Parts: sequence; structure tokens; C-alpha cells
Amino acid sequence: MAYLGTDVERMEKGESTPLESGGAARVEPESPTTLTAAPSHPSEASKTIPETEVPPQQWRQALARLGHKWRRGSHGLVTRGRVVRNLDACPEGYPRLAAFLGSAENAMLYRRFGFLQARVLLNKQDEIRELEADLDHMDSVDAVDSPNMLRSRENDDAANGERRIILRKIELKFKEYADLLMIAQNLASLNRPSRQEFLSVRRVFDEEAPLCQVESYIYCEDDIITLKPSREDTWLDAFLEKMLEKLSCRLIRHLFCPPELRGKVNHKTSGIIYFSTQRIHIVVSMILTITILVLFIVPVYVLWKLSRGSESGNTIGVIIGVLLVFTLVFSAVLSLFTLAKRHEILAAAAAYFAVLVVFMGNVGQLSP
Repeated sequence: MAYLGTDVERMEKGESTPLESGGAARVEPESPTTLTAAPSHPSEASKTIPETEVPPQQWRQALARLGHKWRRGSHGLVTRGRVVRNLDACPEGYPRLAAFLGSAENAMLYRRFGFLQARVLLNKQDEIRELEADLDHMDSVDAVDSPNMLRSRENDDAANGERRIILRKIELKFKEYADLLMIAQNLASLNRPSRQEFLSVRRVFDEEAPLCQVESYIYCEDDIITLKPSREDTWLDAFLEKMLEKLSCRLIRHLFCPPELRGKVNHKTSGIIYFSTQRIHIVVSMILTITILVLFIVPVYVLWKLSRGSESGNTIGVIIGVLLVFTLVFSAVLSLFTLAKRHEILAAAAAYFAVLVVFMGNVGQLSP
């Protein structure tokens, strides 16, 4: 409720106010955002006082029903909390399926429609072939009857313009054909989902049946692609995620499921658990680092122990066997735990073997 500053000054001085003299003081209506102060000076007429109260009770109740959470922010301002679309709150059918597919990048599986791509491209290709045949026929006729027409585009357009019309049709068809080719190339560059990702989405169709049988596209397994960005998702990533699903407990969900993912679905009712891909990658990186350290420390220690014994034929054979075995294990770790290419694995294995051989050459200096 606003008040006039001049009335307070008059009351302090013992003078009569407009209310006492029968006048009416101007009262400003209340606003949910600002309070307007009555100007005590003409230059202060445009000043406003920020509202620091929370929205009215009915507003807060309505926003709470919509899933919005309000809190008092800095400087008394009211801010809105995080809004998360919950899977169980969506109606069954396409709405809930869309919420599921959009909730995690591992679930973004859709059809490529490879058969239809090929049909459309073949149809457009043959239309261009037909126009090409018409153009060749026209060129052959003019080469005999009017050879000068083939030497001047301007004269040919002035004569009848049929060749220009055909070329214009070819241009339009070829643009459409080129656009289709580029789209098909982009779709072909998308990755196929991993077996784990495909089975996770198909399990939802098997258990929940979100769509009717005809529209359940997930069963076209050979035509499914994923929109997930290409990352270093190896066998170890899939194995770790599978183990987390089997050993799911409150501690694991707290460590690998951030609040924004836990708010999307209720695992008790739906049986779906979203794990953070970033946290899984951190654990995989830690496992890979520890494994590499072990593959360097263990063979060095074993070779050092063997070199301290007698240099018999059996000892040399055992040393060579240790070198080969650990080099093989190192190559297998690179193949399973990383996306290294063949030449990269060969180069890394050769470098690893060279390090062990160099150690064996200098190990005599470490012996007492």
C-alpha cells in the first residue's frame, strides 16, 4: 500500500492533511512485482521500490502443480528451480515414448529408411536418365539438320527454345537428386547402435508396448541408427554399465545417477535407470590407467627377479616368454579398452616391448 510523503511531513508539523480536510489521498494499487512510492519531489516521480515478497499464495500453488519450485534468491528476488520432464508424468503412448527417447542420448534410436532412400534415389536417377536421352536425341537430330544450332546457344534459343526447356528440367531434377544424395550420405555416416543400447530400447517396447504392433519401429533392427555422438564407447563401457544395472542399489544410483537424471524417471515403477555417461567414462579411464601401470610394474619386477638368478638357458627362455606374454596382454588391453586402430596397436605394442628390452639390457646395473 502506497502513501504520500507530504502527508507525513504535514502531520509532523501539526498541519492538517487532505484526509482531515475532507480530501482523499491517492492510493496506488498493489502489484505483484513492484511497489510505487508516492513522490515527495517531482524528480522522484518515476522511482520504484523492488518487490521482495514471494508470489501470492495462489500463484505458488498453481506453479507447484506445474512442477515449478520457487526459492528466494539473492537481493530478495524470486527465482525458479530446475524443471525436469518426468517420464511417469507423461501420458502413455507417443508422449511417454518421446520423453524416454529424449531423456538420454543412448536411447535416441530411429529408423534410417534405407529401402525408401534407395527407391527415391533410383526413381530420381531414372528421371534424369530419361531427360538425358531426350537431350541426346535432340543433339543428334540437330547435328544432321541444323549443325549451326549446336555452335550457338543464342541462336538455338531464338529458334525454338526446346533445348533450353530440357536443360532447365535437367537442372531442377539434378538439384533434387544431389540434395537426396547428400541427405543419404549424412544418414549413412550415422552410427549403428551398440547391442546394449538396442536391447535397452527394445526391452521398453517388449515390456511396456508404448505403440501398436504396426508402428513399433524398433523391431526393424537392420534399419536402426543412433543419433548419439561418436565417442570412445568400448567393450569396457558397455560391460561396466551392464554391471551397474545388475548391482543397482542406493549407493550406485547416488554415485552414477545425478539429480537431473533421477528426476526424469522413477526406477521403482518403470524399472529404468539412467546412468551418467560422463561418470562411467571417468571410471573407465581410471581402470585403464591402473591396468597400464600394472602392465609396466609387474613385468619389470618379474624380469628383475629373473635376472638376479643364474643366466642359464632355461632362465633366458622364461624371460623371453614373460616379454611375449605381457606384450600380448598389453595389446589385448588396447583392443578391448580403447578404440585404437590396428596400426596404433602395433606401434604401441612395439614401444612397450622395446621398453622391457631396454630394461633387461640395463638390469645388470641394478644387481648388487
